[in-house]
Amino acid sequence: MPFGRLGRPHGVRGEIALRAFNPDGAGLGETVLPAPVELVREKVRRTMTLVAVRPANDLFLVRFEGIDSREQAAALTNFEVWLPRSALPALDDDEFYVEDLLGCELVDLEGRVRGTIKATFWNGAQDVLTVEGPEGELMVPAVSEFIRSVDLEARRVIVDLHE
Repeated sequence: MPFGRLGRPHGVRGEIALRAFNPDGAGLGETVLPAPVELVREKVRRTMTLVAVRPANDLFLVRFEGIDSREQAAALTNFEVWLPRSALPALDDDEFYVEDLLGCELVDLEGRVRGTIKATFWNGAQDVLTVEGPEGELMVPAVSEFIRSVDLEARRVIVDLHE
């Protein structure tokens, strides 16, 4: 599951900044290290081992096995860090992972099926759902103002599109 994006290197010993997509950064501080992760950038995927994590203001400073210099860390800039689901915290009843919405039917408040959630992306402020439907592509912010209910068993998401 996507956790965050790597930024600039920090120091000279291979640390690099990681900004969590979730502003609280839930899940990383509780991860047992070393932990397998996947780094993803466009079509490139690299399996690596996360060996150190420490909070620093509104981000984390992390280190990966085999990355021992600033130059090696810099090569990882803009990769997303994907954690295994087992490393993420348990969810409350009213919570969901955005990734789990892929393939769900999107229905508006009037009961009209608007399409199927095909993809998600991070726009810098929030996740956005990309929906393919009979009226073309629709983009819906994945925030409570728009998402009214999620039923993962029924694979249905009810939204208020503010139309």
